[in-house]
Amino acid sequence: MMISPARSSSKISKRVARKPSHRIQLRSRDWLNIMIISVSAMFLLLVLIGKMLSETESRSSQTLPVEAIQLLRIDFGALQLVKKIDRWGEENGRLKAARAQRIGQSWQDLLAQPSNKVSNKKYTGETLLFYFNHIEQPVVVKLVLSPDAAKAVFVAAQVEYPIARETIEQYMPRQMKTLTQE
Repeated sequence: MMISPARSSSKISKRVARKPSHRIQLRSRDWLNIMIISVSAMFLLLVLIGKMLSETESRSSQTLPVEAIQLLRIDFGALQLVKKIDRWGEENGRLKAARAQRIGQSWQDLLAQPSNKVSNKKYTGETLLFYFNHIEQPVVVKLVLSPDAAKAVFVAAQVEYPIARETIEQYMPRQMKTLTQE
């Protein structure tokens, strides 16, 4: 049987007139490969983000040299010591200047000593607020007494500074006689 030229040209014109489909036909195996590559890329992205965050955290947690950190104010609750230039004084004048100077300097000297890491636990004791020149928020310090010693615990940093029991008077005004045992 012979195909007439008119008939064959109509079939060709129908094929040309049809718009080609841009839809990609993927088999299930292809979709599986795409999923594996996508999950691998997301995993890699999360690992890289984690590394970047840990590097940022380690850079921000680097400590300043002790000479750069200056204690500017100590808040004992009812009594506040403030450092003005090189002298410590009490804001309301209820504490003698020499006593305020000894207390403020004792705390500044204590901060220059090595500290010990402590576990994250709750401490009972007198709560003090320390204000430093390079830190915007006050730092919470617990002054804890035990039968044989005392310590100043910096709660957020989880470090403690040991204080000899016989020298505890150098770190607090006489009004603070209500320190609790650990």
